[in-house]
Amino acid sequence: MTEENWNVRNYHEEKHQLSDCWELWVDEMSGSFSSSELNAKSIAIFQSVEDFWSVYLSMSSLQVMPKGVDVYLLKSGNTPNNGQKIILSFSEKVKSEWDIIYQQIVLWCIGSTISYYTSLVGISYSVGSSLKISIWYSESNKTMLNEVVRDINLIPNMVEHTTRISMKN
Repeated sequence: MTEENWNVRNYHEEKHQLSDCWELWVDEMSGSFSSSELNAKSIAIFQSVEDFWSVYLSMSSLQVMPKGVDVYLLKSGNTPNNGQKIILSFSEKVKSEWDIIYQQIVLWCIGSTISYYTSLVGISYSVGSSLKISIWYSESNKTMLNEVVRDINLIPNMVEHTTRISMKN
């Protein structure tokens, strides 16, 4: 039998595209990520599932991330703005779960299954004495954010690990 009989495709050339292009930013200064005070550096851009996993798997575990480092995963062309964000806080008591919690939220966002995906700017995390994960929206209202919080509570193990959920303008 020859290769032609098998109809083998080269999967390295075929990628599974995401709904949007995403960009990974890192701010080691722990400053405010805003248009007036941009300390963050873009370190990777991806638009396929395969490229996402390449970037994601190269990241350090949240459990060993130095305090004061902020990481942003944003739809390309965006920076966190003065819009609304949902902040999820996780205590150090569940530090062993931080990576899986972050992974679940990332997959929920980049997979475009999060509520109000079209208004989603991105997500970020900050490691200090606790882990804070923020979900950023370009435009929102209280009803919309309440629906997103309801959906967050449907993510496995999220309710028992989250110490606080807040919303901020």
